[in-house]
Amino acid sequence: MIAGMLPGVMSPMRGLGVPDFDPIFRAAERLDIPLAVHSGPAVELGLDHMQSFAGVYPLSHPFAQMQQLTSMMIYGVFERFPALRVAYLESGCGWVPYLADRLDESWEHRRKRWPHPTQRSPSEIMRGGNLFYACEREERTLPAVAELIGGDQLLWASDFPHERPWEEFAGDIDRLVNREDLPNSLARKILFDNPRRFYRLEV
Repeated sequence: MIAGMLPGVMSPMRGLGVPDFDPIFRAAERLDIPLAVHSGPAVELGLDHMQSFAGVYPLSHPFAQMQQLTSMMIYGVFERFPALRVAYLESGCGWVPYLADRLDESWEHRRKRWPHPTQRSPSEIMRGGNLFYACEREERTLPAVAELIGGDQLLWASDFPHERPWEEFAGDIDRLVNREDLPNSLARKILFDNPRRFYRLEV
């Protein structure tokens, strides 16, 4: 296997940063295998009050990913396992700079309350090269995320053949490559260079 997957949502809900998950991170680091966090169901996310899935859909995946990245950050996972590579999938990337700012504020003013305070700021860790974030071809915030977090952190996420009819996937790559607000070099990183580095793929 070239990667492992961790659930972003569990019942009962648990943060991936707690020490119970350390053996997984230790093994992944030792084997040089990346881990991907994928959200899954919306249970345990506080969205039960929504009367329609139309309200659950835009919130569930980013809510779960933000919780898990926060848990892993405040428990020091990324400093305790410095070679660990982790990707956060199927929730877009627009939430990443926002969470980086929020975590930095917590780190600056409430670090003593963290279970395992980090030496580096969260935003520095999130831009450091070991964390990756799946982006969607149509995200209008993509240029800003690339500028604030780094183009080397973004991954292509086709989700093929899930959720949409097969024929609707046909133009996805062309739409990303031909976006006028993105340099060609960024499209190559998202589609090729970054996935290859994350998964250690040989070409």
